[in-house]
Amino acid sequence: MNGSAELSITYRPIGDLIPYARNARTHSEAQVAMIAGSIR
Repeated sequence: MNGSAELSITYRPIGDLIPYARNARTHSEAQVAMIAGSIR
């Protein structure tokens, strides 16, 4: 980064976000439940 670029933040409602359909990190409902259980 050359230091001259300006960054900006755009706030959006969560409902406006669309998951990327080809995301390699998707989990089934069962896997989500197992992950949540291991966190608890």
